[in-house]
Formats: sequence, structure tokens, C-alpha cells
Amino acid sequence: MGGSSAQSYKDTLIFDKSIIYAQRSLDTARKYSLKKAASDAAYLLYQIHKQLNDHRRALEYHEKASEYKDLLLIEQRLNQQAILEVSYRLDKTESENSALQKEKNVQKMVIIGGAIGLLCMVVFLGVLVLLNQQRKRLNSRLEFAKATIETSLQNLTTLSEISKEITASLDLEHILGHLYERINHLMDASVFAIGIYQERGINSVLDYQMTILNDYRVPAYQRTLTDKNQFAVWCLENQQEIFINDVETEYQNFISSFREKVMPPLGKQLQEELQFSEVHYPQSYIYLPLIAKERAIGVLSIASLQKNAYNRQHLELLRAISSQAASALDNATAYNRIALQQEMLEQQAQEIQITNTALQEQLETLRRTQTQLTQAEKMASLGTLVAGVAHELNTPIGVAVTAASTLHGKVEKFESDYQSGALKKSTLETFLEQAKIGADLTLRNLERAANLIQSFKQVAVDQTSDSKRRINLKYYLEGVITSLEPKWKTTQHRVEIDCDEQIELETYPGAIAQIITNLVTNSLMHGFEGYQDDGLMKIVVERDGGRITIEYGDNGRGIAPEVKPRIFDPFFTTKQAQGGTGLGMHIVYNLVTQKLGGEIQCQSEMGKGTAFIVKLPM
Repeated sequence: MGGSSAQSYKDTLIFDKSIIYAQRSLDTARKYSLKKAASDAAYLLYQIHKQLNDHRRALEYHEKASEYKDLLLIEQRLNQQAILEVSYRLDKTESENSALQKEKNVQKMVIIGGAIGLLCMVVFLGVLVLLNQQRKRLNSRLEFAKATIETSLQNLTTLSEISKEITASLDLEHILGHLYERINHLMDASVFAIGIYQERGINSVLDYQMTILNDYRVPAYQRTLTDKNQFAVWCLENQQEIFINDVETEYQNFISSFREKVMPPLGKQLQEELQFSEVHYPQSYIYLPLIAKERAIGVLSIASLQKNAYNRQHLELLRAISSQAASALDNATAYNRIALQQEMLEQQAQEIQITNTALQEQLETLRRTQTQLTQAEKMASLGTLVAGVAHELNTPIGVAVTAASTLHGKVEKFESDYQSGALKKSTLETFLEQAKIGADLTLRNLERAANLIQSFKQVAVDQTSDSKRRINLKYYLEGVITSLEPKWKTTQHRVEIDCDEQIELETYPGAIAQIITNLVTNSLMHGFEGYQDDGLMKIVVERDGGRITIEYGDNGRGIAPEVKPRIFDPFFTTKQAQGGTGLGMHIVYNLVTQKLGGEIQCQSEMGKGTAFIVKLPM
């Protein structure tokens, strides 16, 4: 029953069921030592696998069928020999019991001998026939093995060529194109597609850059991984291959919740382009996950519009190809990603270069602006100094002019008395006393004006020339303070200088004058705000090894903690609405650190004054 069922399913091309029933027949024949039935079942399995192009299994069952057939022949020959031996023994017993029939027995023996000879000849001929059949079977096996080996060699050659073609390039389009050409040449690839996995979190997709339907290339598209009813998604997520020769009956083995066709029918426009007169669905599928470095990078799939289009040999070939394709595609994808990143980096580098150029231009503009503002601040400070000195000069010069004018009048009166002869001794004495007072008053006021002018002149020249010269630090500081006295003349504030008269310094005097001017101005504007009396500004100079330390301090209101970290920042001022530029202390910092090559620190506490410690090289 099993053999006939297997033969029936084989004739109707239902190979899976045919194999099952033939295997059952073979197992039953083995169990009950039915060599004829076993040989027939094995031969039927050989025919089925041969038709499926499964050469390895076909060869295996062909050998089994031959073995069972040989065993059957040997068993028949042994049975015949046993019958002859029994006949011989019976004849011998009869000859011994009947002497009368000796002659007949002799005749029988002759006949039996002839029969035995004939039988031996028949057996010999049978052995020759068996040997000839075995030789033919061996030749058949050799031819089959040769064909299998040639097919395997051809496949290996093809695989080697494919590997060279796809691994020799890092161009994704080149690799995909060669894969399609080779696979379509080896088997029916009416539908060919390769999807590359693109990880995007919950929106991850399979990116199909190469999909071909009957030599028609479909535009690139993407398939989301949320569509669980797709073979490609199942194959990628499970990292397992799909082999189907009849989609209508086998797709549920992979996707139990499938509600629609695996692939929708071809669109109307595509049908017209491919000259399809009706809707076509693929019937046979092979899906293989592309695994590279133990991770799934995509899916390779082929499909045919015919049922039973593929066999195990096709699957083995695709397995080998997919392994090489995975490595090539992974390398190409990585190369493209690196190339894209390199392109982005180059673009970013160009943008950064452009930005740097713009920033350099802006920085240069800011530097020029800062220089201009610094110079303007210096000139503004110098202008204020000029105004103060000019105002201060008005008094002594005015007194000197008044004294000179009065003296001039006295001289004219004295001359008139002298010429008229009315000059008296008392008049002479009065004139001499008044002349002495006027001259003394004029001299003292002119000396005071000269000192002011000299101090101002030196400070002004130093601040505008930026020349380097050697100075006596104490005398120079006194000159600077003298030129600044008009700033606090109307108050009770004072300045004290504690400096050794022997300290001389090769430096930029203008920078030191600017530093002291800005520190004094800062004390008057901020430190003594609201103060009219008892404001003390003290300058203490000491030698500190190979350096000079100038400590400037006041007993003013101090600097707020939140303001202190920013006092040297450009354009930072707490007097924005009152004309402050925010450049004074910034200029001081730059002059100390850059112009003079020193360092400056600020120490301050609210209500306890402020101190600036400047350290300069000798």
C-alpha cells in the first residue's frame, strides 16, 4: 500500500508525500527482511531524489537498492543450491536401499551429474550476468558521481567568480548588479530583491535599492519592520531562511497570522510594461538572511511564478552566495557610510574654515575697535587731565597776572614821582616793599604753574609716545599724582606714596602713568562714591627678588562679590548710565600683563576698601 501510494504521489509530482510513503515502505521491508520490497522502495526514493536534483540522496538510495537486489539474487542462488543438495541426498539413499535399480541409479547419477554440470554452467553464467550487472551499476554510479562532481566543481567555480566580482568592489550598485546577473543565470529569479537593514529605532526599515521583476528594475523603496506579515521581515527578525515551492500551502509554516498574499499582484502599469495579461503571483520563494559578523544586515530573496521552481541544490548555492554577499555588502555599506561621513566632515571643515575666516575678520575688527577704544580712553583720560590742569593753572597764573599788573601800576606811579621831583624817601620805601611783595607773589604762583605744567607735560608725553626709558620710580609717581591732584582738589581725599628713592626702572613710563591714572580714577568714581572726607589712596612700592611690587589701595566701599570676577572684562561697568565705558580696568590689565610683562591681582571686601597688587619685572 505504501509503495503504490508513494508511486502515485510521485507521478502527480507531490514529492514530499511520495518520499514519506516510500520511506515507510522501506522501513517496513527492512523490519520483515523483505529484500524485494526494500529494493523497490529504495529504487523509488532514488528516482524521486534524482527528479528533485538532490544528487547526494539519489546516489545514497541507488546504492541501497543495488545492495538489496544483490542480496536477493544471492539468496535465490543459495536456495537453488540447497534444493540440489537435498535432491542428491535423496537419490543416494534410494540407490543404497535398492540394489535392483543400481543401473537406473547409475543412469540417474549420470543424468543428475549432467544436470549438476548444467546447473553449474547456469550458475556460472548467472554469476557472469550478475558481475556484468554490477559492473554496469558501478559504471552508472561512477557516471553519476562524475556528473555530481562536475556540477559541484562548476558551482565552486561559479561561486569563486561571484566572490571575486562582488568583493573586488566597494560600489553598492556594482555588487547588487553582479549578484542579480549571476543568480538569475543559475536559477529562475523572476523576482529578485536585496533589502539592506537600516536601524532607526522603532522606525527601522529594509532599504531596497535593487528589486527586479522579470528584468524590470523597480524604483528604490523601503519596507518597515512593523509589517510582520512579510517574509522578509520574518526572515530578518528570526535570522532563518525560507524555502517554499508552493506559497498557497506552505506560507503558514512561517507566518501563521498571514491575512493577505505575500506579495501583492503587480500593478496595472507594470503589467502593461511587462506585457502581462493577468494578475500574477510568485509561487516559489527562497529568502536568506544576510549575516555579517554575527549580525543580520539584510535579506536576499528570489521568487518564481512557477511552482516547484527550486530544489535543495539551488538553496545550497544561494546559501554560499549569500555568505559572500553579506560580507561584500557590509563592507560596501561601511565604506559608503565612511565616505558619506568623510564628505560631511569635509563640508563641515569648509564651513568651519569659512566661519574661522569670518571670525578672524571679526576678531581683527574687534582688535582694531578695541585699540581705537583704548586709545580713545587714553585720550579721554588725557583730556580730563588737561581740563583739570588747565583749571588748576588758572589760579596761580591769575594771581601772578594780578600781582604783575599791580606792580606795573606801582612802577608807573614811582616813575612819575621820580620825574616830577616829588619822590620822597617814604615813597621809595613803600614802593620797594610793594615791589618785593608783588614779585614774590608772582614768582611763587608762576613756579607753581611751571611745576604743574612740567608734571602734566611729562605724563602726557609718556602716555602718547609709548617709548621705553629709565625712570626713578618714586619721582615719577609723584609727578603723576601731582598732575592728578585737580581730580580730588574739592575733597579731603589724599594720596600717599611709600617708595624707596633708590628704585630705578627701565620700563614704559606711559603705561605706568596710565595704570596709576585709571586706578585713582576708579577709586574716586567707585571706591569713594558718597565719600567727601578721609579718602586715602596709598601706593606702596617694594623690591621682591628680581621684581617690583606696586600695591595700590584705597579705604573706600570695596567691590561687591558678584562684580569682582568681572572687573577686568572689557566693556563691563557699573556706571553704564553715568558715562562709564567699562574699559578702564581692562586697559590696566592689558598694560600690566602684555605691555609690561607682569601680573595683577585684586583684593577687596565690602566696606574695607580695595587693593590691586601689581608685580613687574625689574
